[in-house]
Amino acid sequence: MDPNSTSSSIFGVVDYLALLLVLAISTAIGLYHGVCGSRQQTTQEYFLGNREMGPIPVALSILASYMSAITYLGTPAEAYIYGPEFWMISLNCAIVGVVITRTFIPIFYRLQLTSIYEYFDKRFNKAVRMSVVAFSTAFGLLYLGIVIYAPSLALNAVAGISLPLSILTMGLVCTLYTSVGGIKGVIWTDVFQFSAMMLGFFIMIIAGCVQVGGVGKVWQLAAEGNRTRVLDFRIDPRIRHTFFTLVIGGTFQVVFNCGCNQLIVQRFLSCSSEKNAKIAAWLGVGLIGFTQIIAVVTGIVMYAFYAHCDPLTTERITKQDQLIPLFIVDLVGNVPGMSGLLVSCAFSASLSSVSSGMNALAAIAAEDFIKPNFKDIDDKKLTIITKFFSAGCGLFGIVLAFIASVMGDILNSTLLLMGIVSGPVLGVFTLGVFSPGVLPRGSLLDFL
Repeated sequence: MDPNSTSSSIFGVVDYLALLLVLAISTAIGLYHGVCGSRQQTTQEYFLGNREMGPIPVALSILASYMSAITYLGTPAEAYIYGPEFWMISLNCAIVGVVITRTFIPIFYRLQLTSIYEYFDKRFNKAVRMSVVAFSTAFGLLYLGIVIYAPSLALNAVAGISLPLSILTMGLVCTLYTSVGGIKGVIWTDVFQFSAMMLGFFIMIIAGCVQVGGVGKVWQLAAEGNRTRVLDFRIDPRIRHTFFTLVIGGTFQVVFNCGCNQLIVQRFLSCSSEKNAKIAAWLGVGLIGFTQIIAVVTGIVMYAFYAHCDPLTTERITKQDQLIPLFIVDLVGNVPGMSGLLVSCAFSASLSSVSSGMNALAAIAAEDFIKPNFKDIDDKKLTIITKFFSAGCGLFGIVLAFIASVMGDILNSTLLLMGIVSGPVLGVFTLGVFSPGVLPRGSLLDFL
């Protein structure tokens, strides 16, 4: 389709069928693990899969949970507007892998934790534990809202379906299969959703290069638009992305997300051995870096496609988060079902993060709130309660998604929230691990 066109296609029947098929497969995987086998009747099964998961599905689940639709929609838009420097965040993968496999994973796994915040009871005291739990839970709920909103925006922009209906569809589907399927359902749906997300990126890159005129032409147009700077060592703090902000600052953020975040660490703890948890960590971190690069490449191809007709300047769209949905329509809108497939990839990316967040928040509720206050509660009863709590988190996330619709671009909003949370939480964990002389009062002051 001609990118200069002022009209854009909407979904056809085949597009809707493609989208519904992806949602149906995700739901079926989650429900399968909820009704077969042990049927998630114990907290050990519901939160950790009885610690019998293999490293490959866990690694793919880590990637899918970490990336979400924020990467699928936000990162290409970032590269489109500001250039490809954001890929440099991938350079911290080796550092992150060493830190989390040598410090956090061995400690958490050997302590046989379900909630990583149990560590603070053993290292400091309950006051430190509950302070960090409250802070992290608030962030987790806000994060759910953002990642539910992101693909809903995509469907709204491409298909013309109202944003409220899109949010409800996405949120309710995820709430259903996550609350029933537990961690096994979440991990195996993540594997499927990761495959869908990567398929979407590669289709956009290949089809975009073909329509622009080849890889060389893409690079030429990117160079003409000053979009080929890949390394930036300037120290000026006014520059949006530099080596120092992305590699050095980004390292702390990724260490927090992969080493001190219940959403990710819970997957490591579901592995059948500490060795497999470390293998999953190395694979997961490496795949995160690779996917960030692929997302940036997608953004540069998209820039070349719109080199002479920027849709933001021409006011075809009003937000940069709508760039990928519009790109999908202009690129493959004339191929029946293809728009539906690519938008479903955005849904898949978001479903993985939402389901992981819901399961992590349910684990926090069970281990950090319910068990300490109701010590004699039956495990089967606790599992039922946490399933309802997981569903409640999903419903609350839907409410917050409506609030997220009035925020700025999703990548910037998420990085801001992560920055607020990651520093204090990572600081307290680091103090506990590396500073044996620090007392509870000192750790609490550091956190506050």
